[in-house]
Amino acid sequence: MNKTLKLALKLNTDFVIFNLATPMPGTPLYKEVKAKGLLLYDGLELYRRTDGPHPLIKLKNVSEIELI
Repeated sequence: MNKTLKLALKLNTDFVIFNLATPMPGTPLYKEVKAKGLLLYDGLELYRRTDGPHPLIKLKNVSEIELI
């Protein structure tokens, strides 16, 4: 995340948009985070939370609040 922020600042753009990763079933990301037990939500609850800034993956050193 820090590398992405530094790059955005270096590019000197007018604006940037950052999104949270969405681990959709059937994708390599979903398989990886599910296998590691990092999904915060799964099944229908996962889909209910894809409409906004809802963290869906547990990160080791970043809280859900910090991500939002």
